[in-house]
Amino acid sequence: MNYECKAETGIQLLARSGSRPKIKGIDDGLFFRDSSSCPDNGDTLEISGDGSVGKTLFITQLIAQCILPKMVKTEVDIHVGGIGASAILINTDHHFQISKLVQILEQRLKTCFSDRGMDSSDVKISHAIEKHLENSLKKLLTLNCYDSAQLYATFHSLEKHLIDNRSVALLVLDSASSFYWQDVCGNNAMSKRMDNYLKSVVSTLQKCVKGNDVLTIYTRPRYFHSKHPGNLKNSSSSSEGLCKYSIQLARLENEDERIFSHGDIMSPVQYKAYVNTPATSYECRYFISPEGVMHPVRGGN
Repeated sequence: MNYECKAETGIQLLARSGSRPKIKGIDDGLFFRDSSSCPDNGDTLEISGDGSVGKTLFITQLIAQCILPKMVKTEVDIHVGGIGASAILINTDHHFQISKLVQILEQRLKTCFSDRGMDSSDVKISHAIEKHLENSLKKLLTLNCYDSAQLYATFHSLEKHLIDNRSVALLVLDSASSFYWQDVCGNNAMSKRMDNYLKSVVSTLQKCVKGNDVLTIYTRPRYFHSKHPGNLKNSSSSSEGLCKYSIQLARLENEDERIFSHGDIMSPVQYKAYVNTPATSYECRYFISPEGVMHPVRGGN
């Protein structure tokens, strides 16, 4: 397909030029050393890794952080710490679980109320939490795709969604490689090389949202790379030329390392993340608990 630039109307220009919620700092605690190295509106972030290392869980937490409010007003102000923005999820792998998102949102809200000395089991407080939970879920638009034709059609529908809703600040594609084998077997792929296929999908997505000032995140499996790098930390990434930010997730070869989780309970560190930003690159550890992806208390250099 040939995607060319097109003229826009004055209404579209005004819609694009309007301000969106600021997304910077959406993840300044998990894998980013400081807020200055965290991706911002208009950036693209790649998340890659093997199966069952927490890619979908990680983006679920990012979505939760995006759609949660900054503050909840009751008898006293409750600081929640969310972005208070809307998000769009393009769901192609169908690993995303709305029940997990609800669990994360509910736990965050309950913790915030409890920190202010409020009993979340109280009927009045429980209703308040349920109300804010529903309001947060209304800010997420999920677009399910089952083949590449649907995916590209969805890409071209994004402009209308973004023009109609100026509160959208986060766009997630999970994942960019879902229909590769389907397309290759059906001779629908423009290139059988995984790198080229990935670049085609992601660059098309970027063209369709260009100028709309949203943070774009996409996932891919670790194996989805034509060069098949052996060393994850030192290898060139499929994101080269596509984005300046990437997080590569992997299992630790030695799972004997341990860190403290909440309280004095020792939890096994099973995973590592290589974080690449325009300013720095570093390695850190994390583990997955019933509460989700837990960020490390220390990081590597």
